[in-house]
Amino acid sequence: MIRTVICIALALAVVPLSYAADSDHGLGQILVASPTTTFAGKKVSENEILKTTGALKTGSEGGAKLKLAGNDVVVEMAANSEIHIVLPPSGDPSDSIELIKGKVRVRVPKPKDGERGDSKSDKPRFLLRHRKVTMGVRGTDFLAVATDELDETELVVFTGEVAFSKEKDAKDKAPKDTQLVAAGHWSGVGGRFGEKVRPPMRLAPDALEYYEKLSRSIPNFSLQAVPTEKSPAGAQTTSPGH
Repeated sequence: MIRTVICIALALAVVPLSYAADSDHGLGQILVASPTTTFAGKKVSENEILKTTGALKTGSEGGAKLKLAGNDVVVEMAANSEIHIVLPPSGDPSDSIELIKGKVRVRVPKPKDGERGDSKSDKPRFLLRHRKVTMGVRGTDFLAVATDELDETELVVFTGEVAFSKEKDAKDKAPKDTQLVAAGHWSGVGGRFGEKVRPPMRLAPDALEYYEKLSRSIPNFSLQAVPTEKSPAGAQTTSPGH
């Protein structure tokens, strides 16, 4: 089983677990919220400003949409999903988010010259993390699925490219397991997909369209599993390679 020890956890051991933004813009703004959406255990509403780190959760009634203040990254959450806004080593909560469970679509604007993550930089502009898996991006649009019960993570890239990596244990001397996943491809790791990050698999046009429709519906609170018999070949809600 993939243990939940990741590099961000080491940083959280030596920095405060909470963070308060000084700016009036806060850490981010809730653009869409279903009736059961909560942040740090309290119900949130549309246009609310988040000023501290904490857990954003959606219930069975629908999803939520969040825009981060530091980099304009938009995170769209499906129903029954959970993300944590944490304080990463950089000290900027906009740099990294923890995906705990469920489905999220992330849109990362392309950086301008001189900004972190531009074509001259070797650092991603934004990281999405799930357990020991990281998704490092510059300017891109992708869907991530975390199935906690099966201990697995999936990735579908719509535009751009994502560095999909699994962190190694400290005692493991092998290089970090990374696959570069381009637009129109799927990858997965853990559970049914095995301990190594799967090589990217190109999705058929109907399969990609299926995922696109699913993720477009997130702000309307309806990213739910569609019966397999109604799905195009190779475009089930998860496991397109199975």
